[in-house]
Amino acid sequence: MHAYTGSLRECRTEAKIFRDAIFGFQTVRAYEIAIIDSPLFQRLRNISQTSVAYYTYPSAIHSRFEHSLNCMHLAEMVLEALRKRSLIHCEDPSEWAEVRLAALLHDIGHGIFSHGSEFYYSGLDEAQELLEDELFRDLPTTASEAVNYCIITSKPFENLFTQIRQMYSAKGESSFLGSITDLTAVADMVIGRAPIGNRMRQYQTDIINGPFDVDKLDYLTRDSYFTGINFSVDIDRLMPSLKVWQPPTSTERRLVVDAKGDSST
Repeated sequence: MHAYTGSLRECRTEAKIFRDAIFGFQTVRAYEIAIIDSPLFQRLRNISQTSVAYYTYPSAIHSRFEHSLNCMHLAEMVLEALRKRSLIHCEDPSEWAEVRLAALLHDIGHGIFSHGSEFYYSGLDEAQELLEDELFRDLPTTASEAVNYCIITSKPFENLFTQIRQMYSAKGESSFLGSITDLTAVADMVIGRAPIGNRMRQYQTDIINGPFDVDKLDYLTRDSYFTGINFSVDIDRLMPSLKVWQPPTSTERRLVVDAKGDSST
């Protein structure tokens, strides 16, 4: 991975609005634009979401780029749905920022053929050693997720994020960026682990890497749309059915779906 050497003085100082073909308008914060503009993220434009499936489904040429953008949008939708029902509170805005970043970066290390290339590098000795590391041993971590973790916690990416935090904290974004001292919490969510080991935040990890995470919600909808396969997830019906559940004797909070939300898929 190479450090981003572009001038942050040229980055936007206000939010930007994208329009997604499926989910409509979505707002991206100014400092997130700086990450999106980096060569590391821009390479996702050239990585097909469904590998070489477009040989069979010619319209399935969507990329990991728009998928990642919309995962961040869906993560915000989930958090907002929980907040509106007073199931969570937003005392610390940086936690929301970390969830959004985890959604944005959850596929940052994908190879050129997306999951189709995992058979290659997952067979490398270095990859096997990585997955056997204590960090990933007790998690159902895939090779690509392990690569994502290593990129997000790498020194070059940390340097980039430090520049962005310094730049945008001075331009009114300090409430989101100020208390993100490192990216470990973001990387933890990507591999399915509670952020910094805080089990009370496990529901945030479930948003990124869980049974019905934003990755699945987007690719099930997006892949079916662009391949023409008749399948859909009723996102609007699902959101009001989401809950944060904590067993009486547990210190762990999880994201669950109310029984009445079963009809959303």
